[in-house]
Amino acid sequence: MHGYFLLPYFYRSGTRDFFLHLTGQDELIFTHRRQREVWEQEKVIAAGCRRFQAAPDREGLLHIIAADTNNQLGYLLTNGESIHKAAFNVTNSELPFFLAFSAGGNSSFYGGQTGRLLHGNSCASSGWVVNVVSTVSEATFPTGLVMDRHGGSHLLLYDQVNQALLYQYSGQAQKAGSPLPLARAIRSGALSVIWLDASQTVHVAWHDTEADFIGYCRKKAGGWPGGGWLPLKLLPVDFTPKYLSFFEQDQAVHLWVADESGRLQVCSTPDGQLQSAGKDISAWHPLRIGGLGVNTLNLAAALPPESWCFPLETADDVNPARESAADEQGSLLLLHARQLMEGRKVLESRLQQKEASLLQLRQLLERAQESHTKQRQKWQEQIRLLEGTVQKLGERSKSEAGELTLLKTQYEQLQNKLTQTETEKRKLQAEVFSLRSKLGETQIVASMLREKVKELESELESRKSVWEKFAGLLHKKPDTKN
Repeated sequence: MHGYFLLPYFYRSGTRDFFLHLTGQDELIFTHRRQREVWEQEKVIAAGCRRFQAAPDREGLLHIIAADTNNQLGYLLTNGESIHKAAFNVTNSELPFFLAFSAGGNSSFYGGQTGRLLHGNSCASSGWVVNVVSTVSEATFPTGLVMDRHGGSHLLLYDQVNQALLYQYSGQAQKAGSPLPLARAIRSGALSVIWLDASQTVHVAWHDTEADFIGYCRKKAGGWPGGGWLPLKLLPVDFTPKYLSFFEQDQAVHLWVADESGRLQVCSTPDGQLQSAGKDISAWHPLRIGGLGVNTLNLAAALPPESWCFPLETADDVNPARESAADEQGSLLLLHARQLMEGRKVLESRLQQKEASLLQLRQLLERAQESHTKQRQKWQEQIRLLEGTVQKLGERSKSEAGELTLLKTQYEQLQNKLTQTETEKRKLQAEVFSLRSKLGETQIVASMLREKVKELESELESRKSVWEKFAGLLHKKPDTKN
């Protein structure tokens, strides 16, 4: 993505051309000229520059943002005659950064740090006002930006976590909503481009690093039913593109694709297919072309550019023959023109009012369409989740049915064991009862024996006393004789 920010930059304002490019010593070089004249001497406007971005405003001033090796940003302004630094509230940007101005005077900047996407717009009273974008995830960074004539910002984003290419719109009277996914399973090195044609239709194209096709979709200006996103189209490609962009010719939009070897294919959108342009561009130089609200890519035969591979359409180009004829007829038409001016002012006032009302209606319709698309995607995701849940429940039901059969078998076995245990218990109870009866009888016999023992002991005691008395008498008889 950063390779885009290294390409030279060309812008034509009125009768003046601007040209910027980086040298091998990381110097940002600037030169300018009046059309069809010699380029002025080149001068270094930023040293230690590793990448840059530029965009013109409606006054013809060229705004330049240059980033150094530490991603520190410098902001420059030039009208061709002079270059000066200007205040800018974003001092550092690790992410790719983009800048654009609309024909209505609105401005938009996107950049910032990893996990912290910033959006800024300039205000005449307070300069650049910068806020954190809260509608995207932390792993999301911008890959493209265009602004329509009403001041609406059309932002192309890449979500690294979900590997998705996203689109987000924010208008002057409409805050940015949740991004709309355009493509999924997109690798981080994919090419992507967003572009606006003269009818304000948004064109988006991308190529994944390992895909054999280019994805293309467009969003017509206005809301449903005439506007909104149209179906995705896949364009087969048999080589790996390095450059991808659009150009408009004869009110038709064309997509061009080129690789490093110089192969070039062109497709007329929206119904065409990529076809070889029959031109070797290996010696041509890719460069960015600045415009009001949108930048694009082109190829030049030399640098600074003089001739172009694709038409360089600009409202500032002058046709000398047409200008001469207009001068001859100018005196005849001047009176009539003055009479028409007042009527024109009235019509412009009414038209502006109607355009404002129409813009509000378009924004409401776009919001409703985007909400419907998001809701449909949400429902489809919920249906997929429910189908997965039903499948899991079916598998779980089969598993639980097998477990239930096993439990029933185990229950019957336990019932049989319980019956056997009850039978054995009754037998043991009968034996215990019999033993208790025998114990009672034994206790009675023991009691009778104890009584018998007592009687014998008493009888023995009585006999013992008799014998003691008899023995006493025997001992006394000898003494009597003496």
